[in-house]
Amino acid sequence: MENTESRRVRRLTWVEYGEYLSRFCELVKSYQEDSIHFEAVSGIPRGGVPIAVSVSHYFDIDYRDPVYHVFHTPTLLVDDICDTGSMMKGTQNWGDASLVVRGTLFVRERTQDLVQIFVEVTDDWVIFPYEAQ
Repeated sequence: MENTESRRVRRLTWVEYGEYLSRFCELVKSYQEDSIHFEAVSGIPRGGVPIAVSVSHYFDIDYRDPVYHVFHTPTLLVDDICDTGSMMKGTQNWGDASLVVRGTLFVRERTQDLVQIFVEVTDDWVIFPYEAQ
């Protein structure tokens, strides 16, 4: 377990979360213009699910549960933060690698190579508004 005591705690409000989500959707839109067009989005439980549902509505694309789905169509796989990288590394066999793009709101400097779309690199301990306090 990583020592979090030396990290700055950053509690996102719902407004701030919405701003990050909007920025993420703009990055996804740009990515689609330059590359692959997503047919579906999936969220890594638990933090990725609310982001995936929002992205699904924003782009009017299917939401697919990652627990029951192997990806064979262009899919955006999201999480709220890529911290240690273990979750993203664990998704590498979830389907055709050329069709799965990974995205997060936040990444650590050491894990940013594991995702193709992210809003911000941070060392802060981020607490999202949907997490229990």
